[in-house]
Amino acid sequence: MDKAEVDLNKRLDSVNEFRKQLADETASFLTRNEYNQAHASLVDKVAELSKRLDAADNRSGGLSAGWGYLVGAVGVAALLYQTVKKK
Repeated sequence: MDKAEVDLNKRLDSVNEFRKQLADETASFLTRNEYNQAHASLVDKVAELSKRLDAADNRSGGLSAGWGYLVGAVGVAALLYQTVKKK
């Protein structure tokens, strides 16, 4: 073998090593189907959590309104009491 042939073989070995490295890396990548399944699962979970938060907000909104009515009623009762007491 002459020097040019040895250099060519070294270069080809280096290219083949690089190709093997890329193939090994590619084998560890996530496939599109795996990604789509995982993404759909996360979208479903976020939607479920969003529904739960909305339901919790609705419940707390109702309680807040109830407290407002209670405070208003106590205020009206106190006003009526004061009015009746003055007569």
